[in-house]
Amino acid sequence: MKKRNLVPMIVLASSLALMACSGGEDASKEAGQEQEANQEEEAEEGEGKEDQDEEEMAEEDGSEEAAETVKADLTIEEAIENNMRFSGKGYYSMYAEGTTFYAAPNAVSDTRSFSRYAELVSEGTAGSQIRQIQTADYSDMELILDSEGRLWYGGEQIFKDYNIQYFDCFFVTSAGYGQDVAAVTADGGVVYCSAKSTDSEVHTAEGLENVKYVDSFWDRMAVVRQDGTAAYMAGGEVTELEGWTDIAMVYLNGEQDDYSELIGLKQDGTLVAQAMVGTPQYPEEILSWTDIVQVIRGNEYVAGLRSDGSFVYALEAEASDHTKELCEETYGTWTNVVAAAEEAAITADRGLLGDAQLLSYGWNLENPYVDAEAAQLEGEYDDDAHSVMMTRLPEVS
Repeated sequence: MKKRNLVPMIVLASSLALMACSGGEDASKEAGQEQEANQEEEAEEGEGKEDQDEEEMAEEDGSEEAAETVKADLTIEEAIENNMRFSGKGYYSMYAEGTTFYAAPNAVSDTRSFSRYAELVSEGTAGSQIRQIQTADYSDMELILDSEGRLWYGGEQIFKDYNIQYFDCFFVTSAGYGQDVAAVTADGGVVYCSAKSTDSEVHTAEGLENVKYVDSFWDRMAVVRQDGTAAYMAGGEVTELEGWTDIAMVYLNGEQDDYSELIGLKQDGTLVAQAMVGTPQYPEEILSWTDIVQVIRGNEYVAGLRSDGSFVYALEAEASDHTKELCEETYGTWTNVVAAAEEAAITADRGLLGDAQLLSYGWNLENPYVDAEAAQLEGEYDDDAHSVMMTRLPEVS
């Protein structure tokens, strides 16, 4: 071999080795990039699966984050209809949803109100859908208006000769806590009778015509007419409320003899108010509220439900610390509400707030149970059989 041929061969070998080395680096780099991409893809798939697993676990656990898929977006009429089917009075709370009927345990055990109505439905006497519910004060007796316009009080029909569209129960005397029931008939009239007996004489409220809603307190009544005007009736005399137009609902409250006030909810979500007897006690700031769909007039406060399910509230000047704390812990924190009463509410995602958590019995009124034990929903109960863990409305089969 000659030296002059050796150099080119060495150069060629070096070049080949360099090319091989360079190609290996490129291949390794490409392989590394491909591996990294695969790892990222697998990580993303893993995260997606983890999120899915968490969502499934949350749904199984009934967590609020997973369950809250429905948001409140209420019109005033929707809020009125929801409130008609909800009566929140602690252990005597009631709620109707389609053909489903929920109750608190004391109402079942103490008065058999729900078993009684379920029996009426099973007999074909009462309707399986409920338009309005209310609990009579002190008597702890239920008033249920079915979808056919029949009003039931303690399992017996009252106003038998009328098709009832709306009603309200109110005090008439402090002696024995006598109560009357006022009702709006299908032709727009207002009738009333004593709640002490289902055979009580029915009276007509003369001068109140074309009525849509009635609200009552002691022996006084206030009404909203079909045209949005409002009137007040006391002692048989009707007072037209001047300037009250486009009214959606009225709220009458006060004391037996010394004070009577009226709050009006307008169709645009603002409020008007007037003291009918005595000096105004309602907080003036309520007159600046907007976007209100329901009013709750409590002791020493006024609360307003907004269309998005949140609350605003205002205290009377001399409100107690108890009232302040109550409002802070309820109306100051509640959200996504679609039906509300004092200290009790139901949310758009079927959650239960405050005393509404006591709704622990349920009936499917198309095929109702007739005994309370069969209708008892799952939950934990204290020694007095009061539900302490019903945080969401379950489906009733």
